Amino acid sequence: MARLLRQNEWLDVRQLEGQIFLIDEEGGRIHHLNETASALWRLLDTPATRKEVVAEFRFLFPEEDPVRLKSAIKGLLRDLVETGILKKSERQPPD
Repeated sequence: MARLLRQNEWLDVRQLEGQIFLIDEEGGRIHHLNETASALWRLLDTPATRKEVVAEFRFLFPEEDPVRLKSAIKGLLRDLVETGILKKSERQPPD
C-alpha cells in the first residue's frame, strides 16, 4: 500500500515576503524552505504519495530531465521526512 506524505501539523507556519518558515517549538528549531521545498510544502496541503508528487513536478517542469527531477524530488522528500517537516501515513481505503 502506498504511503502518503503530509505536512507535519505540529509546525507553526509563517510566511514572510513569499518565503515559508516552519517553527518547531518543541524541537526549538526554525526551518526556512527554499523555493522547491516551499512548492512541495504547498503541494502537500493535500496528502499525496511520493509517486504523485514526482508526477506533479514533472507536469510543472516538463523541460527538466525526468530522471534528474525524480532523483532530486525523492531526495528532498527524504530530507523533509528525516527533519520532521513531513510525515508518512498509510493511505486510507475509500469509503
